[in-house]
Amino acid sequence: LVKGRPRAAYVSLPVNMSGANYPDLVATLPGTSMQFTCIGRESTVGGEPVSGAPVWKLFSHGELTNATLNEVFESIEYVYDKQPAFVSHRWQAYPEYRSGPEEFTPFLLDDAVAYTSTIEWAASAMEMSAIAGRNAALLLSQALQP
Repeated sequence: LVKGRPRAAYVSLPVNMSGANYPDLVATLPGTSMQFTCIGRESTVGGEPVSGAPVWKLFSHGELTNATLNEVFESIEYVYDKQPAFVSHRWQAYPEYRSGPEEFTPFLLDDAVAYTSTIEWAASAMEMSAIAGRNAALLLSQALQP
């Protein structure tokens, strides 16, 4: 998380897109020279405006150095006892699958028995589990119909 003002030119936006006019979300394509994959403006829980510079969440495949952040941001504010606004944390939330199985486990194992975790090889997220659970409930309700 960085509290600061992103540099519009870094993502090839016109200069007038800096500051308050900067988009709320910028995602990059694979193979670009950008050091991040996504930068998004954070907001407060209640939606109130943030005082001073906005807070941005950046995602990257590698470590973002202070030098890189100085390229991405035209200004960075200091927060939390005058520590730099940049704190790096390695999240383990987004697994990167190198390869999946040649053949996935079937979703339906037997009559009225569903295995919803087979979708985890394709995409791992709470939303995927919710969709898998809904699909399982629909399939099971059909299987239990007379």
